[in-house]
Amino acid sequence: MVSITIELADNGIIKKITDDNHGGVKKLHQIVQVYEKQNSDKFEHTIKFLSDISEDLGLDCGNAFDKNVLKFKTDWGENFKPSLDDIDYRMKQLKREIEILKEWKQQAI
Repeated sequence: MVSITIELADNGIIKKITDDNHGGVKKLHQIVQVYEKQNSDKFEHTIKFLSDISEDLGLDCGNAFDKNVLKFKTDWGENFKPSLDDIDYRMKQLKREIEILKEWKQQAI
């Protein structure tokens, strides 16, 4: 049987996957993963953890060929007041997304 254990640590989350019948030969196998909080990206460890645990549990999140896929990402809060730099960056991202859609549309014709 495979079991997943999640423990909180001061610096993040510890996930242990234990298989007591690894390879069908009653061999114990354990994988330990640490999702450490880092200052560079506030949500990086959270997104990685949610993505990995979804895969471990066999949840269907879609794939690169599906119309709809479940993605873990960040966005602006409802009451966030963006700076001019934030707005400019967001507009560049949206323009790039529109360019990609136009390329796909041309390929579909």
